[in-house]
Amino acid sequence: MHRYTLDGEMGAVTQKFSFDGSRCLNVGSDSPGEFSSRSEWEKKKFLTAGIETIVTGHARAEHNVREQLSLSRDRKTLIAPPVGMVKLKQVFAPDRQP
Repeated sequence: MHRYTLDGEMGAVTQKFSFDGSRCLNVGSDSPGEFSSRSEWEKKKFLTAGIETIVTGHARAEHNVREQLSLSRDRKTLIAPPVGMVKLKQVFAPDRQP
């Protein structure tokens, strides 16, 4: 269960990840859309990298996402470190419709 806060409101979504580096497709964590990613263990950290696609109305946006998680002491929960800043790059393309 991926829990998050967006605009002061709590939300949650179920996501599944592989541990062998194979591709996973999940519902986006904090918006309508999908999250295509690959995950792997590096030392004691679980690293996930992928692209989150958000579609709202006629707009489509893709964001590169990288997450670093670690196991809780009881080894039952993945924990994300506190995030202080989000880096976002937007690329605008012309509308291809006549």
